[in-house]
Amino acid sequence: MIFVLRGMNDSNQQYEIEYTESQLTALREIEKKLKNEEISNDELDRKVRAASLLFIEHSNFVKQRSALLYFTDVVRYHVS
Repeated sequence: MIFVLRGMNDSNQQYEIEYTESQLTALREIEKKLKNEEISNDELDRKVRAASLLFIEHSNFVKQRSALLYFTDVVRYHVS
């Protein structure tokens, strides 16, 4: 989650992460909640869980490359 949040705010486009609109919306909601000092852990957990599910269920048939698969490439983890 930290990887995709940092990538979203990367003005240099160093991370080169591609997001779907729903993924961006979910990440923006997490950022908004993190700036709120009175957020409950349960509420934040729900937002992170919802965003994580969007990245896990990312279809190979959409234009944007999967951020989760991209991350495995970055850390040189072989899915197989």
